[in-house]
Formats: sequence, structure tokens, C-alpha cells
Amino acid sequence: MILRAGLRSQLANRADFAMAVANGVTYQITVVLFATVIFSRFPALDGWELGEILLVSSIRMVGHGLYMLFFGNLGLVPHLLREGRFDAFRTRPAPTLLQVFTYEAPVNALGDLVVAAVSLSVCLSLLDIEWTVGAVLFLLLAMVCATVIELGLNLHIAALVLRFRGSESLFFWLDNTAGTFGNYPLSVFPTILQTVFTFGVPIAFAGYYPAAWLTGHTDTVPFSQALVYAFPLVAMAVTVWDSPPGAADWPGTRATGRPRPNHRRRMAPGNRPGLIPGVPDTIVDAIVGWEPGQSARTRRRYQYLTYGVLTDPADKIGGLLRPLPRGTVCR
Repeated sequence: MILRAGLRSQLANRADFAMAVANGVTYQITVVLFATVIFSRFPALDGWELGEILLVSSIRMVGHGLYMLFFGNLGLVPHLLREGRFDAFRTRPAPTLLQVFTYEAPVNALGDLVVAAVSLSVCLSLLDIEWTVGAVLFLLLAMVCATVIELGLNLHIAALVLRFRGSESLFFWLDNTAGTFGNYPLSVFPTILQTVFTFGVPIAFAGYYPAAWLTGHTDTVPFSQALVYAFPLVAMAVTVWDSPPGAADWPGTRATGRPRPNHRRRMAPGNRPGLIPGVPDTIVDAIVGWEPGQSARTRRRYQYLTYGVLTDPADKIGGLLRPLPRGTVCR
């Protein structure tokens, strides 16, 4: 529902929507074109043929496209901090992270998924693999885990952004690194890069290791052949998440010198849940757009505010996620 509402708002300007989709297609298609140029010069890389390497990149690109579709707004955390919206998210009853994920519809993810689907279909036509039920489930699990791994890595970068200024460039570094090195067999890189992409920034588990098992290249896997089965464990480990100390201190607000908001502001007695304390209900109804002719259910949705007003459709989505019982303490 949230994604559909975001897409409808994006479709209000069809030119911007088309450009966003084209941007996603253009960025991902360069990966495929680069691989094609490489294989026009070298028929195989360390025993991996074109279809097998396309499987590596396809798993990674599908995972990346799904990440961008559902969680891609994590990259907007620096922008949200500068605009002061991240501070506003923390005053509302919905989880802050969920409000970040639903801030806007990432339209360029549609272009990413289109290119990933085309690449996957091409590589499957080139591969001679017996697709048993187990192999199909293994491939689907690999794509899901690729999404989770990218989510976990970006969550840790978002934590650094909340704590340290200037660290937002790590978002671009991770995206470029995964796009440059994550589409090829790990065995073609030096040992130092094999170690980094396996035990440091585990992007190899988002494509290479699952593809090595599917294509029968487990003998080329560095360190241990057991790593081809480890990607679900890596996906779970990399998403272990605890809010950093800087997040609790509201660095976005503190950096501008404004006083820290009151996290435990209680609703005034007699007010309906979620309305602005001390402001007549009729004024709040006018601000959020409720009219007497609308249903009680619609009005109750508008009552999910804490204090503050909804200023745009993305904020409205974040404000309608969870009701507040009477007397709730807003955190």
C-alpha cells in the first residue's frame, strides 16, 4: 500500500518518473556491457564462461534491485539529517527506520530490476544446469540473501552517518565497489581482495559463492569450499543491528545548535490520541485535511499524529502507520 501510494505520487510528473527508471536501466546496463567487452577479448576467466559470470552478476543485481525497491531510501539518511526530517521522524509513533524506508518511492529500482531480469534470463539460456527443485530454491535463497547482505552493510553505514559527519560518501563507495568487483569470480582477484570481500565487506556472498555452487565451480572457491553454503549465515550476521550511541543524541539537531526535543511529551488530558496538545481539534482537522463529511475511519487515521503537522505525502504515509491509545507517551 505504501509503495503504491509512493508510485502514484511519482507518476504525477511522468517525465521525472521516466527519467528515474531510465537512470536505473542505464546504470545497470553498463555492467552488462562491460562484461560483454571483457568476454569479447577473453572467452573465459579462470574457467568461468560468459553465462556463468552473468549468473554471478544477475544474482547480485536482483538482490540490489530488491534492496533499492524496499530499502533504498537508507541512502537518503544524510539528506534527511540536513533537512531536519530525521528529527521529525523520531517524534512520531511509527518506527524511525520504517519511516525512512517509506519516505519516497525509489522509482529507479524498477530500472535495476528490469536489467537484472533480462540478464538473468540471458544467463539461464546460456547455462546447461539441471534445475531441480533444490537448485531453484537455492537460487531464490541466494537472491534474498543478496538483498539482506546489502541491507545490512548499508545499515552500518547509516549508523556511521548518524555518528560522524562526512561519512555519507561510504554509501557511494559501497555501491561502486559492489558494482565493480561483485560481478566477477572472486578467484580472479588477488588474495588481499579475496580476503576483504569474504571476511571484511562480504559482497562475494551476494553473488559469487552461491553461483559457484550452482555452476559446479566449488573447486575454485578460495579459503574453503564450505563457504558456498555460508551466505545465509553471513546475511543474518551482517544485519545484526543496534542503534549507535550517536542516534540517541540526535546529531542532526545537535549540529544546528537547537535544543533537544522532549522525547516524553505527554498528551494533554481530554485531547484525542495523536492530536497536537493545546491546539483545538478543529484547527488540526483543517491542517491535515479532514472534512466533516468523511468517514470516522478516515478521521481516526488523521488522529495518528503526535505533535507537529504532516507537510507532504511522504510524511503522511509515515504518520498513518500505527494508532496511539489515549494517554500514550510519545517517544
